[in-house]
Amino acid sequence: ERMPWCARCRAASACGGAYRLVGGDRFAKAEAEVRRILEGLTGVVLDIGCGVGRYPGLFEELLEAGVVTRYLALDPAPGEGVRSVAARFPSAEILEQGAETLELPLRSVDHALLLRSHNHLDDPWEAYYRIINAIRPGGRLLVVDNTAFALVREGEEVRREVADLDGLEPEHLRNHTGPEAAAFLARFPLRLLQSFDVGPGTANQWLRLYEVHHWAF
Repeated sequence: ERMPWCARCRAASACGGAYRLVGGDRFAKAEAEVRRILEGLTGVVLDIGCGVGRYPGLFEELLEAGVVTRYLALDPAPGEGVRSVAARFPSAEILEQGAETLELPLRSVDHALLLRSHNHLDDPWEAYYRIINAIRPGGRLLVVDNTAFALVREGEEVRREVADLDGLEPEHLRNHTGPEAAAFLARFPLRLLQSFDVGPGTANQWLRLYEVHHWAF
């Protein structure tokens, strides 16, 4: 929420404002919707920017049940969680690369996921061209990411967090909101099925779920 003194500031109408944290779990609703979509995955799943594996147990359950027949985990630096899934399931495979170099057979993927990796893509045009070419007609593309904004925070906790981040390479190469990502993706053959945007009282997480509906490349 906005800092209380923003309302009294004479420059408020021309300023983006300063915000502070609000107590409580603001991500529960946003994450519940992501999990609901993921729990319905079937067939061949391509997980772009899988990282350490953000949903422990979920993909294992889908693989064990046989509803996901192949799980492709793509990341330049995959974590141990994803590696353990690949070690347990012959139908799980790690692609240790970026999306910009993805080479899969045309129309071979049922679901492609970008779970907080859209803003990490080095070349989003090249990456989405390759990703969408790999999805079968009628397949789904799920894009979820976070929009960063400034918070006013104080205390030792903040100083520790800044120290932990010092020296790390930046991973967010853009800061797209949901509408900005949608405007970029509008150039691809996609039909929007579902969306969720950031607003007052929500998490800073947005969502776009698409169906690949035709091929015009």
